[in-house]
Amino acid sequence: MGMERAFDVIEALSQRPSGLTPVKIARDVGLEEAAVRRLLSTLQAHGAVERDRRTQTYKLGRRLIGYVSSYFANVAVGAADGFRALRGLG
Repeated sequence: MGMERAFDVIEALSQRPSGLTPVKIARDVGLEEAAVRRLLSTLQAHGAVERDRRTQTYKLGRRLIGYVSSYFANVAVGAADGFRALRGLG
C-alpha cells in the first residue's frame, strides 16, 4: 500500500466533494475494495478523510483541507510582499 495509491484515493475524493463509497473509489482507482478500505482507514486516522456514518461515504478531511488552506495563505503573504517590493521600485 504505497503513497501513490493513497494519493489516487485522495484524487478520486477531490473530484466528488459530496463523497464516495469505498466500492466507488475502488472502481475509480482500479484497486480491490479491501485495499481501498485499508487506505481509507489509515487516511481517516490521520484526518485526511472523513466518513459520513449515515451515507457510508468518505470525503476529504478537515486536516487535509487545513494543509491546503495554510499553503495558500503562505502564497498570498509571499505575493503581497512581492507587490510591496515592486511598488517601492517605482
